[in-house]
Amino acid sequence: MKDFGRLFRSQLYSLFCEKKLFGLILLFLTVIGYFITLLSSGELFIYEDNIYGLNDINASSMFGMNASDYGGFAAVFVFISVTVFFTRDFTDKTLNYEIMNGHDRTAVFLSRAAAAVFLAVFGGTVMFVVIPVITAIQYGWGSSIALGAVALRVVLVLMNFVRLTAEIILVSTLLKRTGFVLIANVVLFVMSITMYEFEGAKHIFTGFSVERLLTFSRFSLSHIDGTSEIFFADTMTAGTAAAAALGNIIAAAVLIYISCRLFCKSDLE
Repeated sequence: MKDFGRLFRSQLYSLFCEKKLFGLILLFLTVIGYFITLLSSGELFIYEDNIYGLNDINASSMFGMNASDYGGFAAVFVFISVTVFFTRDFTDKTLNYEIMNGHDRTAVFLSRAAAAVFLAVFGGTVMFVVIPVITAIQYGWGSSIALGAVALRVVLVLMNFVRLTAEIILVSTLLKRTGFVLIANVVLFVMSITMYEFEGAKHIFTGFSVERLLTFSRFSLSHIDGTSEIFFADTMTAGTAAAAALGNIIAAAVLIYISCRLFCKSDLE
């Protein structure tokens, strides 16, 4: 593991060199997310009035209504970017060259896994920060949802992305080809949706999914003058938050360990 630090810095530099590719993916998904936010809030010109009948549009109400969409777009970024990043060195044989030059196999693998986690967390953070900041500048934050509740859910989702990254790493280690990995992960995603239909299984397989973590209980208040306001309640308990965080981190660690052992025992192609 003596080479880990140097190899990890090398992977971060590689990410920086490809900032245009990952940046374009991130920008594209962020722009889509922003316009979906505006549409759901009835602020585009195609609506004469706000579709929710609200009198005070603000960034906090927009976040409450669209948080799961932000999470979905962020997950798509993680899915595409991590797959491309982690499988490319299998394709161009960079891994082979590093190992044949005397670098420790474990360090070679873990440096890439750590860089992939960094990419997922950084990209996910950008997706969750940029749109609320823009809408807050436009409309103000408001009082529909507390910043603390938003911060807690975002942190938990980022931990979920760490687990998602570990899953992608495992599939990538087994298949070693970008196209195959993308197809396999789409199949796994569809299977997870199918599992959600079964009452007994959904709490095991999707209990801490992105959508569930970013869903808030909502209620509205109507005033005598006919105006109304919408609020989002944070019902996340400390125990649930701790279980979600630990569950995702432990699962990610186990998956990366298994992937590392498979990588170290596999033959070079």
